[in-house]
Amino acid sequence: MVRNYVFMKFKYIFIASVTLLNIYTFIVWLWVFNNYSNQQDKVQAFLDVFYVFKSINSLDFTLASLTLISLALAIQKFKYKIIIISIFIHMLFLLLLIWSRL
Repeated sequence: MVRNYVFMKFKYIFIASVTLLNIYTFIVWLWVFNNYSNQQDKVQAFLDVFYVFKSINSLDFTLASLTLISLALAIQKFKYKIIIISIFIHMLFLLLLIWSRL
């Protein structure tokens, strides 16, 4: 019983963390897109914010994986309004990732 409660709280914390990470990534993307004109400068400025990653491909793969895992966990708890908002943010972020690859 206690283990199930801890896992449930971990899922909510994970979903909230990934949602905030998606919002932060979108804000950084808007800032970089509006402040730099050269594509190389945009990529470098974006990677400077996420200094752990060396390439944009690894960053996109990590963000997409976290978003898909969080989306799968969020769909299980679809009845809460905050989870519906989180699912909406995840879907918008995945569309942004797909659009940025085209």
